[in-house]
Amino acid sequence: MMRKLVRRALAFAVVSLMVLIAFQSVVPKAAAQEEVSILKIGSIEGIDSASPFVGIYDIAWVYYGLVYDCLTTIGKDLEVEPHLAHSWWYMDGTTASTQGIPTDFENVTLFGGLNDTDLWPLGSIWEYNLTENVYWNDGELFTAEDVVWTINTQIGPNFMVYWAYQPYTRWIHHAEKVDDYKVRVFFMDFKTGEPMPIAWGESLFFTIMPKHYFEDFPSTYMAYNWDGYPAIGTGPFMPTKNLINDIVSGESVTLLRNPYYNFVDEDDGVQKGLGAYYNYTMEIDQMLLKFYTEESALSLAVRTGDVHVAKIQPNTYNQWIEDESLPEEVKLVNNLACTSYSKQVCLNAYEDSPGTLNPLRLDPAVQRAAALSINKTLIKEGVYKGLAEEGVGLISPVTKWWWEPPEDEMCTWYLNDSGGGTLFSYTKPMSEVMDYDLALANQILDAAGYEWSGGVGNSVRKATALADARLSDILGTSIGELVGDTLSFEMIIDSTVFEERLIGDYVKLTWREVGIYIDPQLTSAAQW
Repeated sequence: MMRKLVRRALAFAVVSLMVLIAFQSVVPKAAAQEEVSILKIGSIEGIDSASPFVGIYDIAWVYYGLVYDCLTTIGKDLEVEPHLAHSWWYMDGTTASTQGIPTDFENVTLFGGLNDTDLWPLGSIWEYNLTENVYWNDGELFTAEDVVWTINTQIGPNFMVYWAYQPYTRWIHHAEKVDDYKVRVFFMDFKTGEPMPIAWGESLFFTIMPKHYFEDFPSTYMAYNWDGYPAIGTGPFMPTKNLINDIVSGESVTLLRNPYYNFVDEDDGVQKGLGAYYNYTMEIDQMLLKFYTEESALSLAVRTGDVHVAKIQPNTYNQWIEDESLPEEVKLVNNLACTSYSKQVCLNAYEDSPGTLNPLRLDPAVQRAAALSINKTLIKEGVYKGLAEEGVGLISPVTKWWWEPPEDEMCTWYLNDSGGGTLFSYTKPMSEVMDYDLALANQILDAAGYEWSGGVGNSVRKATALADARLSDILGTSIGELVGDTLSFEMIIDSTVFEERLIGDYVKLTWREVGIYIDPQLTSAAQW
């Protein structure tokens, strides 16, 4: 499966490219003279869904970020900053039971058999102090009720229904209201259900939804039935009543300033709203998200000032930096996007996936060989025209957690048989251990028990008894007779992204050289 790093991920990234996105902005002189300040953003793709529980396109997440908010947010330097929660801390069960407003661990409905405070270690409970005087864009007050309802709606029996934020909700046991502006969240190990400390409690990046609107609907309503309107959020903007029709038309979406984001309450004269609390000022009255089906049309809109900000393709960027006729108002910016935007080829490594999936995808030898067979330098230069950096994992170089593999540290990879004996190994510097190497990839598959079904280098490999025994040992159970099964897989490719189609074509060709065959399935990411 090929896709962008968005809210969810399958295991085992085989290749990751940290993509340099070329942004440009232009502010026409006439804009300063308009009575209504409008910012126009151009995009080569449209919003696939108005619901943050469904949409996955980049521009859709731009929209969600303008309308909705999370407990915390990311600053310009990618540091976690306060938002709907202005502060937070973590504790253990004993501390939670002795606070001014203690947690009632005897509540069987919430805790079941986990009512012993000693079962909850330090860091398994996080407390969030919520920002006060924040209002939804329909004028209702934001409180702890909204946070608790949002979290508890997406866990337990509804966990598989609300897939969008599963990287967070899979670890949450439940949330409880302490008072109107204080919430405690209890974390657990997803597989065992036992309380578990977590280190990322400050990074719960899921949108908080308004309980007062949704509570009378079935608990699965937001996942199955809600089309994204009304869009009741706490963010700086709100859509018009034409939101859904605008998305369906695929031309543009208009956003208006949220009147409750930063306002003076007429009753008490106090400045209120999320923007008021953090001293955020609004200098834009409206925002227009404009969608284009062709890069040429978007490029023309940029050059003529019909849009103020847009993301352009590498080819366009490279042409423009040499174009002396480019209007002086157009300012080109080339950097690693703060969204840590990346591309990966991912293998579905869930053991409980449908039985129709080829189980040989779970073999670490196959995964390693597939990774070694992809030339990331070729993708960087050929597809992204040099406007990318080769990744060594899912972490972007723009974050403080970026890890640069040391050149002077050696790394050895071992391939074992079902008895623990070494079938094959190789040693390289840490900085080179995953470098493109077709010969090494073929050596690994040879040693792992995959033989060519026909001519060497021009046929698909198939599993022998050795591969069958190894994989059964790795998984701890037999998954059926694998002897004779081929290294043939389906690859889902986003048909709406030109670069992904090119990468898919390349991967198909290069994997054939090591005996891995793929059947590309072109589909819209919105249908995944």
